[in-house]
Amino acid sequence: MGVGPEGAVLQGGDLPPAMDPNPSRPAGMADAGRRLAEADAVVVVTPDYNRSFPASLKAFIDWHHTEWQAKPIAFVGYSGASGGLLAIEQLRQVFGELDAHAVREYVSFPRYYLLFDAEGNLKDPEEPAAAARTMLDRLDWWGSVLRDARHERPYASR
Repeated sequence: MGVGPEGAVLQGGDLPPAMDPNPSRPAGMADAGRRLAEADAVVVVTPDYNRSFPASLKAFIDWHHTEWQAKPIAFVGYSGASGGLLAIEQLRQVFGELDAHAVREYVSFPRYYLLFDAEGNLKDPEEPAAAARTMLDRLDWWGSVLRDARHERPYASR
């Protein structure tokens, strides 16, 4: 039992996801939760939407609290001007609160609508491909190190 907005008393199943580390989730999220729990690392792809990331992504992140702990996260961002960097900046803070490790490297697509042809292929893939290789190498390294650490010494939840 807890206290919600304006002092309303919340019963066990009514707690907001952030207050319950293992909340009951909508049926459509069962597979996503299982896949996140099994993952050793995650790549989050996000637009920069009004200088931040979409509310739907935040809701998804919040519904899966413990699945992010002690796991590395990498980012791919896109937008008109910033290439998603404003969203990525904020997501680093969010994942830090969830005890995840955000890798430094990222892939960014500023003015994405100019970078792809009509079929959705990159016009000049060399630079994004090089950034992706570096990012994925770091993500793989952190993923294996943190996986081994979680098995040797389970991560203590709050």
